[in-house]
Amino acid sequence: MNRILSLLPAILVVSLTGCRTSYIDTLHDARVSIHHAVNNDGTLQQNNLNAGSSIAMHLTCDEAIYWEGKLMMMDVDVPDWRKRFEEIAKEPTGYEGGSIAPLVRHMRLYDYVDGIATELKTMYFQKKKEGTGKNSPQDIP
Repeated sequence: MNRILSLLPAILVVSLTGCRTSYIDTLHDARVSIHHAVNNDGTLQQNNLNAGSSIAMHLTCDEAIYWEGKLMMMDVDVPDWRKRFEEIAKEPTGYEGGSIAPLVRHMRLYDYVDGIATELKTMYFQKKKEGTGKNSPQDIP
């Protein structure tokens, strides 16, 4: 029985490495998982919440930049979301000087950029379906 239990991690690793997952799917899953943990794991200390929320927010920005790049390769105009991002980053959290301030700021930014990433992804697939843009979407990997 112990021998079988010791083989389970190896089987799991082999099965997971055999799966073909795209970069963007992995990025998306990672940021959603981290965000979920920050919101739902009641055992995390404040420094873990601050770090986790920062990581989730940065991964969400990376996802938005990924979709933005895909749209730009199709010569599609992309909404300028960075100015509003900077405004939100500078807004008072109501907890200035407190250890929760970074968490609140990161969560606000995450929520904003999550919407942007979703919008850009939707735009990409819509434009690809329509075949619009200077560069043919069929030419884009």
